[in-house]
Amino acid sequence: MQTAHQAGIQKLYHYEPFNRQFLADTLANSRIHVSNIANVNDPWDCRPWFDKDVSTPSRRQEWATFFRPMLELRTEEQREEIAKMNPPWTDNAPFLARTIDGLIASVVENNIKLWRMYCLTPHSDSILMWSHYSNQHTGICLEFDIAENALAGARKVTYSDDFQIITPELLGNHAALTEVVLLTKSQHWSYETEYRLLLRDRKTDPAFSLTHQDEFLTLPAGTLNGVTVGARCNQATLDTIQTLISDHAPHVKIKRAVCAPNKYNISISQ
Repeated sequence: MQTAHQAGIQKLYHYEPFNRQFLADTLANSRIHVSNIANVNDPWDCRPWFDKDVSTPSRRQEWATFFRPMLELRTEEQREEIAKMNPPWTDNAPFLARTIDGLIASVVENNIKLWRMYCLTPHSDSILMWSHYSNQHTGICLEFDIAENALAGARKVTYSDDFQIITPELLGNHAALTEVVLLTKSQHWSYETEYRLLLRDRKTDPAFSLTHQDEFLTLPAGTLNGVTVGARCNQATLDTIQTLISDHAPHVKIKRAVCAPNKYNISISQ
């Protein structure tokens, strides 16, 4: 899980539609809003799938070893019913398959409760990113200096041709599991060159390495140092952005994305 700092990246960018209220808050309070992972636009993203193959005795034993501590947490009545199973639950394929289905549902639900994310990229001139995330080139792209602040810890997303299937062995490796579940996407998304901040709620998980408060992360003053306006942004929106920056964060530079008229290229001008 390489971080932006380890990759030698100095700046990261976040594309978004223009929203006057959101931008004013970001500028005035030097904070960013982190997203619920339930709202990602990729239907496979952050939704793990477990290897449900319990057709062999060795695989059933692997799953039984994983589930044994969980079954101890069930009620006495439930444990008694499980103990009566024939064949025993440790070798009972239908029971293990149902239990894996329950695990899939609970992991997805728990991930939605536990995690928030903020998505970034090292590139401010991506045609597809402007199209997909900045309202068809009418939105904005925030520019962050990531030196010595939390953004330096943004983790690189891995892109794969194959959907990652979680096995009992992988469940025992927390770092690898995090990378598979929260930091792996289809190769189709590789144009994003994404880095992700992964956060938990400060109220419920204060010891975690990076936390949010009410879904906001406050950044050191000066971390946001540029706002690039999309190539299709109209003059009224540009005037509004200039006023917001002048009122709340005059150090922030305004830039403009410019579409080349004779080739598929975007340049960023001051």
